[in-house]
Amino acid sequence: MASVNAATWIGSISVLLWGTLALLTKLSGGEIPEFQLMAMTFGIAFLLMCSRWVFSGHSGVHYLRQSPLAWCIVRKPLKVATHST
Repeated sequence: MASVNAATWIGSISVLLWGTLALLTKLSGGEIPEFQLMAMTFGIAFLLMCSRWVFSGHSGVHYLRQSPLAWCIVRKPLKVATHST
């Protein structure tokens, strides 16, 4: 039952973050670019998660540890179209 509750909380938080993005978009009146607003909402989520880590008594660094195989995965770089005039 704990995993169901955790999934419900994660889903609720994601809806809250997307709602925050919509609210910030409306309040900015189109003055702030969309990707900057999205970065700001992810920044809010990051700060909330950091505060959770601090209050729970650990640094959260162990969430960043990956297996050696994960570091060996190489992705094909994206080709960006450039327009020359």
